[in-house]
Amino acid sequence: MNYAEQLQRIKRKLQSVRKLDPTGERSYGAERHLYRLGKPLTESQVNIFETECRISLPEDYRAFLTTVGGSIDDEQYGAGPYYGIYSLARIANYRGYSSSEKEYNPDLCNSCTVYPNMSEEEWEEASNDEAVYPYRGMMIFGTQGCAYPMMLVLNGEYRGRVVYIDEERSRPPVFTYEKNFLDWYERWLDEILAGYDLRSFGYNIGGDEQSLIRLFQETDDTALQEKCVGSFFKFPSVDEQTLAFLETVAKMKSSPVKCLAVQMLVKSDYPRSKPYLTQSVFGTENEKLAAFQAIHWYASKHRDDWTKPILSVLPEIKEERTLNFVSYILGESKDFLQTLLAIPDPSSIVRKKMIEKLGRTFKPDRLDIFYQGLDDPNDIIVLTTLQAVRLITEPGFLPYFEKLIVQYAQRYEKRKQDNPNDNELIEEQVRELLSEKFPRQVWVPQTIESHILWTILACLKPYGQIADDLVKKMTELQHTSIAAIAEDDLKQRERIRAKQEKRKTPWAKLLRLLRWR
Repeated sequence: MNYAEQLQRIKRKLQSVRKLDPTGERSYGAERHLYRLGKPLTESQVNIFETECRISLPEDYRAFLTTVGGSIDDEQYGAGPYYGIYSLARIANYRGYSSSEKEYNPDLCNSCTVYPNMSEEEWEEASNDEAVYPYRGMMIFGTQGCAYPMMLVLNGEYRGRVVYIDEERSRPPVFTYEKNFLDWYERWLDEILAGYDLRSFGYNIGGDEQSLIRLFQETDDTALQEKCVGSFFKFPSVDEQTLAFLETVAKMKSSPVKCLAVQMLVKSDYPRSKPYLTQSVFGTENEKLAAFQAIHWYASKHRDDWTKPILSVLPEIKEERTLNFVSYILGESKDFLQTLLAIPDPSSIVRKKMIEKLGRTFKPDRLDIFYQGLDDPNDIIVLTTLQAVRLITEPGFLPYFEKLIVQYAQRYEKRKQDNPNDNELIEEQVRELLSEKFPRQVWVPQTIESHILWTILACLKPYGQIADDLVKKMTELQHTSIAAIAEDDLKQRERIRAKQEKRKTPWAKLLRLLRWR
């Protein structure tokens, strides 16, 4: 196929983008490359790469490299979506693509086994064997940052397609909508020139408002319709025809498409969205979540309009994520806490949120709720309560701390005996909790038991000698987990003290003074 005309368009558009956005602010990650490319590669250079890696590049990508250009060098990325595209040398070093020890590289030479719109279940089945690389038949060519490479399919039905992957395998791969690299690349340039929001580039569908409306109306595929409506969020503003279309979708029965339409209305025209937003607040759990997200993201200055309606539906909320967005909207409102406290037979997510709020506004007359939390059979409630009372000195907590130390030390040691070779990964909900509370550089326990024990030790610090005696008693009872965790805790405190001492030196004081200036 002849790509000459498209390649010339891309050259002109890239030059226009470079003039329009010299600092790389319009496209996420573009400050890394500032829309610059290295010189076009020679046919010989590309041939050598293909021979070393034992592959055949898709024709359009090959034409791009030899006509438009590639990465500037092995260290700097070349112009492209997100952080940009890699040099062939950098690609060759990825997972040993060009290793001379291999006559056949299964990563590149096997057929691509992933496909568009894989479900979570299908992806889990395809990727659960850690020994098998699930992204076979694809080649890395750029990055979105962190562990999210951009790949190019080399073999099979989807040859030439651009795919976004997660190296940690936590979600299915995402096939972009364009059929080849050049269409994907040109669309990126078009959307920069049009002033679109590119933070989700490639995850949504290309085209203007009218083309998305037509596509929605021409298909019965609900997943595609959902993608169509979700793609409107890239537009800074929308016209009257689109607003009318979104109103029509917002009147549909409860569905993800309806939720997205309501959110887009809130983003684009808040007064016009209010009837649909009100309906969603009193709708299903998913509609409530979408409504609370929309208020928090796009209508925060109108949050006071929604305090009473949200409080009225608070007892109906079943999901923690929904309750979290309520918390973002209502903040430290006394009415929010009072409504939580008044809910009869509250669920675990309500109890957790209630304890979090009480921990920030401690009052002695609410001690009974903390006592109940420390005695709760739910590990997450216990952990949340410990974190809430961490800075509160109350002698009534000590018997609970002692009981919990024995209980969780025994559980910790039994787990160690039963699974001596197990890495003891944290449950997902605990992992999320830890990721919010602790930065990565801080030591974090690896099981719910060890984390609760570690948090108890933190709670005991304000009690002085009483706490030291309690820890000593537990250690004498042969709870080795307490000794190990206490030792880790001590090491961490020593690191903190060392940093504090370093900050007291004259040089450190001078550096801080200069930094503030």
